[in-house]
Amino acid sequence: MPLSVRVRNFQSVEDATILVDGLTVITGTNNAGKSAFFRALRGAFTNTRGHGFVRNGTPHCTVDVDFHDGHHVQWEK
Repeated sequence: MPLSVRVRNFQSVEDATILVDGLTVITGTNNAGKSAFFRALRGAFTNTRGHGFVRNGTPHCTVDVDFHDGHHVQWEK
């Protein structure tokens, strides 16, 4: 059951898309944005309050989650 997650302008993440299909591992150096990506994904489902996480110099952040069955979740702050 694959899904696609796209995060734009959230903290250190300018624009990143990850396809989750089975076991998916995210690796990278320190300060690469791994934790920010997951905070953005959590924010899409919990509607995190505030705007302090919007990337500096951008008007808003967006998280799009596309499920294999056609459902779509979009969160914008």
